Amino acid sequence: MKSSTIKKQVEKLYSLSLKKNLYTSRYRLRNHLSYLFGDNALLEKKVLDIGGGFGLLTLFAAASGACATCLEPEFDGSSKGMIQTFHQLNANLDLQIGKAEIQTKTFQNYETDDIFDVVILSNSINHLDEAATLTLKSDPEAKLRFIEIFKKIYEMMQPGGRLIITDCTRHNFFNDVKVVSPFMPTIEWDKHQSPYLWLMLLNQVGFEKSGIKWSSPNFLGRVGRLVFGNKLAAYFLFSHFRIEVKKPD
Repeated sequence: MKSSTIKKQVEKLYSLSLKKNLYTSRYRLRNHLSYLFGDNALLEKKVLDIGGGFGLLTLFAAASGACATCLEPEFDGSSKGMIQTFHQLNANLDLQIGKAEIQTKTFQNYETDDIFDVVILSNSINHLDEAATLTLKSDPEAKLRFIEIFKKIYEMMQPGGRLIITDCTRHNFFNDVKVVSPFMPTIEWDKHQSPYLWLMLLNQVGFEKSGIKWSSPNFLGRVGRLVFGNKLAAYFLFSHFRIEVKKPD
């Protein structure tokens, strides 16, 4: 696929997302996607987006030259709206048939012969097993449940493949002082875990360790990441992190 075609498709996705009020500005959307995917090349890659909502990441990967699959189970009415939005965006992007698809399945019920280069869990890791996340730090059985999930992901990936996870940690200043966060007022902090715990479990499965990036206010771009992209600032802001691990070559 030509770079000019990729650029045209990506810009069209930006325009469609803004038109549907799915993002507040092109600048913020571009920053978000750049931060999430990092330096991972997407051209001719296979991408799996687990718990991908209306499929923004899936569609961006497909527009960038990947073959991408979004998993978004239909548990309620809002999910059905997400599925409809995905199909509308996909149709308007005029992507090649099979470049982007959505399946209304949980990851546990998902079976495929595809082997993926990039797997994404963007703010969805705790939804894989919410009951287990509540006791994950101290309950061996809960740890085993997530280890089994991570084993399945590991087996579905190419050697050298990357797993990207973003989420909130449960450690936040406002939660610790028992007040509602003005930045993240709807977060149920007890359903989230430290990135260090996730990395420990991923390492047990065989993924290579990586560093942790802490999210900063998106509208500040790269400057914001330099100033606020650290653990201390995150504790008083979003408590949001990004980790990326690799399946050994």
